[in-house]
Amino acid sequence: MQMTVAVKNLFGCVPGKLKSRLHLWRGKNRLTFGKMLVEYAELIAPQLTIVDGIVAMEGPGPGSGFPHPLGILTCGTDVVALDRVHCEIVGLPVEEFNIIQAAREVGFGEVDLNQIEILGQSLSDVTVPNFEFPLMIPVNFSPFRVVKSALKHLWAKRVA
Repeated sequence: MQMTVAVKNLFGCVPGKLKSRLHLWRGKNRLTFGKMLVEYAELIAPQLTIVDGIVAMEGPGPGSGFPHPLGILTCGTDVVALDRVHCEIVGLPVEEFNIIQAAREVGFGEVDLNQIEILGQSLSDVTVPNFEFPLMIPVNFSPFRVVKSALKHLWAKRVA
């Protein structure tokens, strides 16, 4: 999804292996997956979200990136607005970020930067030039991969 901020982070609320199944069912198309994430965010409806941007990961994520010290901590009551602000901070064009596109289509959250009240430092003070985004390659969540993951999980529980 290029970036994990407030909306995608809520996917962690999905229990156990259901996450893998949802990746399998919805993950082939980034916009479809983004809509699912936005719908989960709407369902969960957090009252306050805190985003730890003290150290971000750039480059080839999700496990092979490298640390980039952003030095910011943001919070808000609208997870979509937080994602939108973070697009601005790292220079990700909103038309390339499927979560923002999905939020527009679903009609959830504020995506218009001019409508988002920003307190504290100005965006120009925290904007990062030349942030390196991951290369977007298709991720295959095949049934085999889901079963393999479930078996690994069961084996780990048995050994522990």
